[in-house]
Amino acid sequence: MWLRRREGSWELKHPPQRGARGLYGASTQYMELTSEDDIISRVSEELGVPRPHNIESFGLNEFASFVTRRRRFQLPLVENSNTKVVVDLDEADFGFAVGEVEVLVKTQEEVENALQKVEEICRQLGVYRETPVQGKVSTFLQMNRADHYRQLLEAHVI
Repeated sequence: MWLRRREGSWELKHPPQRGARGLYGASTQYMELTSEDDIISRVSEELGVPRPHNIESFGLNEFASFVTRRRRFQLPLVENSNTKVVVDLDEADFGFAVGEVEVLVKTQEEVENALQKVEEICRQLGVYRETPVQGKVSTFLQMNRADHYRQLLEAHVI
């Protein structure tokens, strides 16, 4: 679960079910909450604490801060499909770059087809992998907060 501030707004990324890792082969699946009210409810539930009035009242401490330059491309829609396919190319200010193929869906029933579409597109682009690529936050922690990174590894969070 990642709580972050992006362009001045709060976002919470979390696996689709409590305790799940959201990992499917080389692909990951996350829910993204952007409503502060929804974020407060989910974090309160996860931490097992009463629901505060705002996110800052949780008293959480920032453990990573970096700037990412993103180039985003939308692939043309496939015939007879309402699927939106996005390719993000990210360069973080700490020297890490990563690409991501993303298919956004609204229901759990659409996930399997989305995962297949991501795999198909990655194969067409010649960037298909059997195992996931380490993400920006994990890489930042490994490079800049080794103790924090080690604790997350030991706790099987990453």
